[in-house]
Amino acid sequence: MAFIRDDALPHTYVLTCFDEEGALIYEDDFDVKYVQKKYIKKYPQIGRTHVTCGWLSARINGRTVLDKHIASDTEKVWQILEEKIIPKLEACLLKRYGTSGLVAAQPLFNRLQINISMSEMDFDLGYRQERISTIEAMQEDLYFYLLDWFKTYGERECGSELDNVGLIMPEPEIRKGMDTEIEVILYEDLTDGAKVFSPGGDVPIVEKPVLLRSSRLTFEEGVLCQSIETDDALALHKLRILDEMVKKGIIDFYQQHPVTIRMESAGEIAEAQIPKHQKTASTLSEADRVDLLENQVVDYEQYLDLLRYYEGMEHVQIIPAETTYKR
Repeated sequence: MAFIRDDALPHTYVLTCFDEEGALIYEDDFDVKYVQKKYIKKYPQIGRTHVTCGWLSARINGRTVLDKHIASDTEKVWQILEEKIIPKLEACLLKRYGTSGLVAAQPLFNRLQINISMSEMDFDLGYRQERISTIEAMQEDLYFYLLDWFKTYGERECGSELDNVGLIMPEPEIRKGMDTEIEVILYEDLTDGAKVFSPGGDVPIVEKPVLLRSSRLTFEEGVLCQSIETDDALALHKLRILDEMVKKGIIDFYQQHPVTIRMESAGEIAEAQIPKHQKTASTLSEADRVDLLENQVVDYEQYLDLLRYYEGMEHVQIIPAETTYKR
């Protein structure tokens, strides 16, 4: 089988099959259906783009009785993005910063999370690392489209690019046989009235200095224990929340040795147990690792398995430094 590019083809794809003697035994063609749309709806003068779309064709005895564009779920997601999500996001940011304040206020948000669940195609072609995956394509397209939108908006409305707006996180996922759902969450940095909710009561999140005094440093049953005194009773409650988050696995300090933090205020005591980091075993053998690095394109899950492999080596410690979602 051979794939040949030919820009002069009258069709999108042409399939030709030959027998062992080189005689043509089968030929067919296929044209991808598409619609034209404005690349950025707010600025139609920028240009148009050609978008593959849903289409229904029906023939009876070779006669076409129906040949019609039918909007797919993928198209509808883009329509919702352009007609609802982006206008609401624009209005929210303008209300807070005004057009003239957008450039200086960057980053404009902590994270723009777009969760999409769809019943779409997602499978390997069995040829090298080639895949047909609607969600992988949508994730990349949404990310770069939104970057383009902010860049263009800044140039045309603010006189300068908006190139540091915040983390944009499109996360499509496959849910076979289910209706398409979209959830958009705009995360901000610390805002007025922010709280941590816990069974022991709500704790306001405020930025203020807390004076801590180290009173003792001891070993208790082989565990380093740091005793701290404070006049801020609220700090005790925050330490208890930290302890709960560590025990649930929400936070991992990647400690090489366990540590106990004990805090006292006005006779009341709170503790947080910071355990030793537990390494996760890798499923890779040495042969798998060599094959992966030399012969394959490493995806994200394989990358994590490689980290687990190296972490399992003697005298190697891997500590996450930061998270990035840029491609």
